[in-house]
Amino acid sequence: MSDEENENEDEEQEKEVYLGKYEGGRNEKEERHGEGEALLPNGDRYKGQYENGRRHGKGLYVFKGGPRYEGEWKNGLKHGHGKFIYPDGSSYEGYWVKDQKEGYGVYTFENGDTYSGQWKNGLRSGYGKYRYKQSGACYVGYWTNDKRHGNGEILCGSHKYVGQFADDKPIGPGKFAFLGGYEQHGHFAPVEVDAAVASLMNDTPVEEETPESAEQEEGAQVTVSKWIPENLAFPEHIDMGTDPKQILAKRFQLQAEKRKTGTESASPVPEPELEQSHEEGLQEIVNAPDEITEH
Repeated sequence: MSDEENENEDEEQEKEVYLGKYEGGRNEKEERHGEGEALLPNGDRYKGQYENGRRHGKGLYVFKGGPRYEGEWKNGLKHGHGKFIYPDGSSYEGYWVKDQKEGYGVYTFENGDTYSGQWKNGLRSGYGKYRYKQSGACYVGYWTNDKRHGNGEILCGSHKYVGQFADDKPIGPGKFAFLGGYEQHGHFAPVEVDAAVASLMNDTPVEEETPESAEQEEGAQVTVSKWIPENLAFPEHIDMGTDPKQILAKRFQLQAEKRKTGTESASPVPEPELEQSHEEGLQEIVNAPDEITEH
């Protein structure tokens, strides 16, 4: 065997070691092209479409440890619609742009919580809904950089909270609405409290304990949002499912308290206006396009 033939054989072996084993179509440049199946040097596997040596089209990528992605590819990156299953069992199904979650998608967490809504650069951004499996509470509203931010609602059982959020916490004026049409207006204000008692202040569904808040050192001070009630509002039209006598009794009691304090003419806290209604926002999510516009 000549030296030239030996060199060609060595080059072919190096190429196989670097790219792994491959069976499938090739183009005139001997690049992977069309349908093919590859075993990568690290133990990962890919079965699907190629174009000019890169994963392109539809394909299934299975990592050695078990995680997998099945969906669309472009120039070797996840791009288009696809589903990714992570090592902890959580999953994301939706749209991708250049290997990042982008557009509409649904993420199911390991504990059963779900987020369905808009994503940008791999983070929750835009309009979306987060449902807590354990408590049944649900946040519907706006997100920025993976945190609740902007107008939103917390739905929990027979009541809901409507107001503003910033940095994942409720802030400023808002209201609690209850069955029968009753409303309690007020505002959230930041307060410093001992970490050991911070959880005792979470008597509303707007803030749920996180692993970070649970691991605070003893004696440490943390900032929490505290609800400051200001006034009650009663419905003009009585819900037939409630007792009219109870409604009237509460209304008379409230009016008497206002006369004593001289606040009868006080106007309620203005309700924050949504940039768009939650119904419109949800309709946008429902009507999300089947294809992502290429960026």
